[in-house]
Amino acid sequence: MDYPLINGTRHEWSSIEIKLNGDVYVGVKEIKYSDSLKGTKIRGTHPKPLGRTRGEYDCEASIVLFLAEAVQFRAALGAGYKEVPFDIVVSYTEDGFDTIVDEIIGCRITKDEGGGSQGPDGLATPWDLDPMNVIWNGIDSLKTTLEQLAAAGA
Repeated sequence: MDYPLINGTRHEWSSIEIKLNGDVYVGVKEIKYSDSLKGTKIRGTHPKPLGRTRGEYDCEASIVLFLAEAVQFRAALGAGYKEVPFDIVVSYTEDGFDTIVDEIIGCRITKDEGGGSQGPDGLATPWDLDPMNVIWNGIDSLKTTLEQLAAAGA
């Protein structure tokens, strides 16, 4: 990357495109996602660890949609919407940079909130999500994925 960046701008909120279940939604106020791989250090009789386990993978996400978009998406999922898995694709595009595409796979809504407060801000609906995997710009966090194991066993 060349510095300083003269003929372009850095990524900002308007650089993001969010697809929920394949449809683009622009009425999104916030999206957050993360993943972790937490292993355990294995210890013997020496003060230093002997090694560590690979650990357990976990991921989490949340999204805040403006009220009209939240109602529309909830209706698209239908009755039992908290049991319906869906994918989210988050694309970051800005002139002078390659497009970055993160995928949040197999999300389910685990917490839904309603209400509002006095003031000029638009009403928004926050959702806690329970995804199964996050793919960071085409790169999985693990060396061997479940899909690779399934294909090898087929």
